[in-house]
Amino acid sequence: MIDELTIASQLQQEILPEKSISLPGLQIVAKTKPATEVGGDSFDFVKVADKTYIYIGDVTGHGVPGGLIMTMVNAFVEVFADSMGSAREIIINVNKYIKRRIRKAMFMTMVMLCWDGKTQKMTYVGAGHEHILLYHADTGECEAILSGGVALGMLPDNSEVAVEKEIPLKDGDFIVLYSDGITEARNSEGLQFGLENLKRSVIEYAPEYSAEGLNYHIARDVSHFMKGQTQLDDMTLIVIRKDKSIVEGSAMEDSSITWKDE
Repeated sequence: MIDELTIASQLQQEILPEKSISLPGLQIVAKTKPATEVGGDSFDFVKVADKTYIYIGDVTGHGVPGGLIMTMVNAFVEVFADSMGSAREIIINVNKYIKRRIRKAMFMTMVMLCWDGKTQKMTYVGAGHEHILLYHADTGECEAILSGGVALGMLPDNSEVAVEKEIPLKDGDFIVLYSDGITEARNSEGLQFGLENLKRSVIEYAPEYSAEGLNYHIARDVSHFMKGQTQLDDMTLIVIRKDKSIVEGSAMEDSSITWKDE
């Protein structure tokens, strides 16, 4: 069993991106930390012509069953991104094919962003995932946007609830995507880290740091809050900063997806 878990873990790691993507106009840093050998959190960056799809997903539970669903979803997203013209169409078709292949009790939440390199606009489609955090650099406020939609695999047809909306981004603004392993992380008293603590971390660090720095300091705050308590769920954090100074070929100091909190 250990050998099989090791193989499954290796396969999953090969499916996840090796590093964060570099795009003109954006700083993007993604880090993940599975709770077990095989995780249920999923994310990827899929570039098709002028559009780049950035998504994060979370399967019910974790371990081998969650890892299998995560693997299927990643494959379907990549296939449909090549043939569909929008994030909404991708979400609808992934849901259609996932619903046919998983048990009723299992589903996957997701939120997918679409960055249009030509128009420099960001849109999103939600499938029952956590909030999207939007930090406004000019006011110092952190807005929690409901991602909306219904989790993949819950409905045979999600076309009526899959809605694509724009996220208005100004230079210096941040978008933060996360899985519930972060907000539901518990300390020794059984209290959860929660959405408000996450927002406070964004507000505190965003004025001082790049996407890389904000990602690191949020991870550190979560780690300090847990104070050595066992991690019960997978944790994934994606931080995006609108930065007009970023050009083609710009590189980050650390583009790996390994979670770092110390």
